Amino acid sequence: MIPVNFRGITTMATMAALGMIIIVKMNAREREDYPRATGKIIYLDKHLDNSRVQDTGNYRYLRLRGHPHPFRIALDKQGDSFSPTYEQIDNLKPGDIVSVFYYEHDYMKKEELRYVLFIDKDGIPFFEVGDPKRPAAMAIIGVSGALIVIAILLWRLKKIEF
Repeated sequence: MIPVNFRGITTMATMAALGMIIIVKMNAREREDYPRATGKIIYLDKHLDNSRVQDTGNYRYLRLRGHPHPFRIALDKQGDSFSPTYEQIDNLKPGDIVSVFYYEHDYMKKEELRYVLFIDKDGIPFFEVGDPKRPAAMAIIGVSGALIVIAILLWRLKKIEF
């Protein structure tokens, strides 16, 4: 049980804030940290040809000449934290030469799709995936800061012990 005193409140709030800062820093990777495929777009559409995966509402599917796997681009336009921070996919067309930075992990080797994080054309960003952890982490950091301020005020007013 957390002691309801100044030290207990500030310790827990500080630990929560530091934990969220660590999560944000660990997930703040640059595009150069991910695998990259560069090539000519040979397919870009809402459907993936001959695939069992067909979620047409929130995704676009992309194929590059010379790359064995198709790419899935998450375009959730609901305005929530999963929405892309920058998205100009509709301005791309087959024949354009792009660089795709994607997520790949050992467990994904058998999967058909690769998940796009960034797309650049001629060095200009055309897509950047949203980070669902960042808004939640920032909210927890803010609440932790508010708890520390409230704990200081309550301690100063002699409502809680040190």
